[in-house]
Amino acid sequence: MQKIKITFKSSNLNFFTQSIYIFISLLKTYTKSYQIFLLPTKKNMISILNSPHVHRSSQKQFYITFYKAIIICKFDKSSNIQNYLFLSLINLGVFFNIKIIL
Repeated sequence: MQKIKITFKSSNLNFFTQSIYIFISLLKTYTKSYQIFLLPTKKNMISILNSPHVHRSSQKQFYITFYKAIIICKFDKSSNIQNYLFLSLINLGVFFNIKIIL
């Protein structure tokens, strides 16, 4: 058995959930042993000053939230199904990282 760890990261919640649902629906047809871990969201705050010299207290604040999830799935070493599953991960706005755990 070969384990594959896939991490998803996105700043858009719609793209994030949509890509995970598509990947899981394809994953269910090929294997039944997988685990999903939703990691806590991270918020980054960015402050921009309106006036650099006099009015330092007048500033605008923006937040960027990042959503993360980890999926661990098991495959046979002889199967080449992994290549087909990874083609479904191509989606704009979602970053993913693939690690093979032996």
